[in-house]
Amino acid sequence: MVPAFTWERPPNDSIGVRPQEEPICVQLDNLHVHFVFFPFVFFKKDLEILCMQTFVPSGKDLEQSRKWVLIDADGKRVGRLATAVARLLMGKTKPSYTPFLDVGDHVVIINAEKVVFTGNKLKDKVYRHHTGWPGGLKEIAAERLIQRHPERVLEQAIRGMLPKTKLGRKMGKKLKVYVGSDHPHQAQRPELLAL
Repeated sequence: MVPAFTWERPPNDSIGVRPQEEPICVQLDNLHVHFVFFPFVFFKKDLEILCMQTFVPSGKDLEQSRKWVLIDADGKRVGRLATAVARLLMGKTKPSYTPFLDVGDHVVIINAEKVVFTGNKLKDKVYRHHTGWPGGLKEIAAERLIQRHPERVLEQAIRGMLPKTKLGRKMGKKLKVYVGSDHPHQAQRPELLAL
């Protein structure tokens, strides 16, 4: 049994002065003379030192641990909804979040045509893309894009908040946006999330 940690002052020792015969280094074997404290280090019976380790997910079987989340976009602001969905796709809401792994969940968004813009963004905001041909810069106002392809407004907003890497593109593939309240993912039993 390990004796209790007690500190006894060596004989002929004044305050702040160390006797000449005592070594400078602290010895762990002499428990009655010194008490040594190491942060995040623990001692066992025979003074074996145990260090704490950080848990890092292995990256295997990540698909089995993913959940399916259903979000109704009716009356939600585009930017606020996009930030919440981007955090779900990256997995930042989980304690096992790791920057170099895709630990996020699948997200299904319905009623994409009912999102709202604040201020004058519906008329002033312009979405641009390039066809790749000379002079092929195309632009479309947000009001017209919601009428023609309402799901693209949310897709572009959310994908713009994901990492611009291969991992970010993989995270973006877990996003499903649909116009109307019907979606083909009933078999996955997505949980309705209120934002």
